[in-house]
Amino acid sequence: MHRYAVRGNPKQLVAWLMRDRAHPETGKDIAALLHIAPQANAIDRRTRFSMCATFALQGSLLIRSGNGDVNAADVVHLRSYREHQDRPILSGTSLAGALRARALRIVNTIGRQGAWDTAELVFGRRDPDKKGQSHEPKSSLTASRLIVHETVIRNSVEPVLVQSRVKIDRFTSGAYATGLFSVQPEFAKPDTVIDIQLELRNAKAHEIGLLLLLLKDLWTGDLPLGGESSVGRGRLKGKCATLTFGKDEWIISGDDTLVIEGSEKQKLEDFVSAFTKEVQQ
Repeated sequence: MHRYAVRGNPKQLVAWLMRDRAHPETGKDIAALLHIAPQANAIDRRTRFSMCATFALQGSLLIRSGNGDVNAADVVHLRSYREHQDRPILSGTSLAGALRARALRIVNTIGRQGAWDTAELVFGRRDPDKKGQSHEPKSSLTASRLIVHETVIRNSVEPVLVQSRVKIDRFTSGAYATGLFSVQPEFAKPDTVIDIQLELRNAKAHEIGLLLLLLKDLWTGDLPLGGESSVGRGRLKGKCATLTFGKDEWIISGDDTLVIEGSEKQKLEDFVSAFTKEVQQ
């Protein structure tokens, strides 16, 4: 643990801004380091649902990013500097946006009119002035309770490949004049995988059911991620997933036939049933 007494101490404030790690405090108990009195029989009463899933990437993935290199392709996949090198990533904002859009479609398909509140309570209410959003007053806007982690795409094709494409004229169905452009997506190899980690805070049964339906769409490749999904990019195939809710844990694996290990499988079905009941009543 690193402690900075920033109040009234400019040197400590600068040390905090510069992330000075010169004087760490170590110990076996974080509560003792923080001078917190130990509590006997402390119980974690948080109700959190977590999902850690591993997917194979089918084809390629393209999340657009800005690139200042004049020699780069017109569209380059998003990368992040990790482990002393630029590595391709699946950003949390891109994944959360795709999940939110699909959640609203699911709710609007099987739920009553106005049932999108069920999805918005998970992903947060947006600005009501924006098109297609709820008409609740701004005072009722909420933050998302779903934490979506950024993740690295592992074992993609190296070196990266650039693909040239042409824009199609919708009127003539021919090549659009001056419509040649190049893209640099992340292409997949047989062992290319993406790990997705989600955590829903203060989770309720019907909200877990919604996340299970989203997992199903990702698992089967029905929910593409990123851009250019019309040409087959961004589709995943489920390999394994670990779901945790309280003391219950489920491990899902398999391709055509799913194998579910761990806690009682009927509980997962009950979550989905609770979601269906919530949005239809």
